[in-house]
Amino acid sequence: MIDVALLGIIRRWHLRDQVPLREIARRLGISRNTVRRYLRSETTEPSYAERRSSSLLDKYSVQLSAWLKAEASKPRKQRRNLKQLHLDLKELGYEGSYDRVAAFARQWKVGQLEWVNSASKRTNPPKPASTTLFASITKRLNVARSDPSRLGMEESAGTLKRCCKARSSSKTCSICDSCIRPLG
Repeated sequence: MIDVALLGIIRRWHLRDQVPLREIARRLGISRNTVRRYLRSETTEPSYAERRSSSLLDKYSVQLSAWLKAEASKPRKQRRNLKQLHLDLKELGYEGSYDRVAAFARQWKVGQLEWVNSASKRTNPPKPASTTLFASITKRLNVARSDPSRLGMEESAGTLKRCCKARSSSKTCSICDSCIRPLG
């Protein structure tokens, strides 16, 4: 297995010191093909397949996740710590170590934080209340102009001039509960 330090030595000897491939392979005790492959590749460090081995905790991961989620919603003083969760898992038949439970909890917490952060990036900021109020007033005003009987107003052409909460009125309307002013 080749590591980053060895890869740096191979590149330095070949590119800077102009040492031939055979000499590099002889000095390091590795194959010429290995030296050639790492010099031709564009990667700066070797990549290895991620090792995935089963854990004793895999059978209990759903239960532990549920416990962690429940504990996260409780007040700090009422939460069980990881040692207590480990003991509860032992009662269920878990034979693994505390370190695996702690590592699982750390990964779970990072995953929850990433999920919350990504969710907050997706949400749109709330519109100011004045904008939504104005939009609803305008919509109801347009409905009233087109069909005043829908809002319980008598139909008379040109009775509505403007509808606005900011203005005082003598009469309350059913559109915005503020004013109906006659034209003119």
